Amino acid sequence: MTQSATAEEIKSVLLACLNKTGIQEKQIYSLTTDNGSNVIKVGKLMQSDTQVKEGNSEEILSDNEENDDEQVLEAAENKLNDLVNDIHLAAKSVTSVRCALHTMQLCVHDVLKTDSVKHILCRVRKVVNKTHTQNMRLIFKNSSISLPKLDCETRWGSTYDMLDSVLEKKLFLNQIGLANESLLILDEDWEKISDITEALKPLRETTCALQMKNLTAGEFLAQWVKCKVVLERSTAVTAPLLLQAMEKRQDSLLRNPAFLSAVYLDRRYNVLLTEEQKELSQIHLLGLWKKIKTISSTSSMSSVSMLAKDDSFTSGDSDGEGDSALGSVDIVEQLLRVSDVSRATDTASKESEVAEHIKMFAKASRISKNECIFQWWHYQQESALKNLAEVAVALPVTQASVERTFSGLRYILNDLRLGLKEDIVDAVMLLRCNT
Repeated sequence: MTQSATAEEIKSVLLACLNKTGIQEKQIYSLTTDNGSNVIKVGKLMQSDTQVKEGNSEEILSDNEENDDEQVLEAAENKLNDLVNDIHLAAKSVTSVRCALHTMQLCVHDVLKTDSVKHILCRVRKVVNKTHTQNMRLIFKNSSISLPKLDCETRWGSTYDMLDSVLEKKLFLNQIGLANESLLILDEDWEKISDITEALKPLRETTCALQMKNLTAGEFLAQWVKCKVVLERSTAVTAPLLLQAMEKRQDSLLRNPAFLSAVYLDRRYNVLLTEEQKELSQIHLLGLWKKIKTISSTSSMSSVSMLAKDDSFTSGDSDGEGDSALGSVDIVEQLLRVSDVSRATDTASKESEVAEHIKMFAKASRISKNECIFQWWHYQQESALKNLAEVAVALPVTQASVERTFSGLRYILNDLRLGLKEDIVDAVMLLRCNT
């Protein structure tokens, strides 16, 4: 990007990249973002086009109303169905999903910013910085003890590592603290350090677990719930603060219909959803089915139209009648092929049948959490529900893969290869990310 990272600029760059690979905006299902205001706005901008079109069609219908009583009745009905319409609209447009890892980081930062915790962290950082001076380095080296770890304030994981390393060297730090008051940590401060470290440990373990490849929404929800249970059982004073922060932040995820739908179609973990969340998922999945069906129909008709114009399917002998006959046969054959391919996906073509299949899925028995949900769906019979799962379950829950791509870029675009052109870098990174 050569301009400011505004939402409009990010959107234009994103769509330009998609156009290079032949992906249309209507084919995008979700956009996983952090909590940056500009990135969040990108999702809203990509939703706005569909919302405007839907709004215009509703206005045209309302202009045709003739009876005031009918308007009142319809207004009451629309009010009851507002939630359904909103979810259907979201399914037809791009759904913005917050990064689960970033959400957990914000939970921790909410607690680390409190006055009591912030005071202890400032004190520990001063002591650790002192231990990294030249004289103290020699003392630690002569005693065959490693130095406490420094932290980065914006990376709470490093803060946890710093506190943990300080606790490991508590005895030695107390000894040198008697000779140097700047390194002295009081007993009450040691208790607070231990308390904070104990409270942060389950979140640290959960964060590591959430960095796995191909993480699904169901696997994330299971780890999130497990972390909350551990915090509830913890005796640390800081644990309730972290639990409260998690409950506050989880609304951005557990109210997202795309996230809920991904969990709903995961038979390992959909039992964790409430009845209300299951209903929201069912509504969203039905809207997603309509979108998939619309895109599939449009693509099929486009492919047939392209073949009708293709010389390779209409060229034959020099006789004009032969050309016409051959062209007709090829187009009919292609229509049959398209129908044959889409036949399996149209087994539940009626909306009521698809809605019933989606609803009945919640009553199916749970499978083992050790099963790979992608493999499980792969071996299921072709159906509308399987087509939905191939889209919904594949929802990217975190931005960990993007972070790995950034890390990999430093091996491609380094100081010795700064002359690489943009298209070359794109091609190399595309190969790297798909091998």
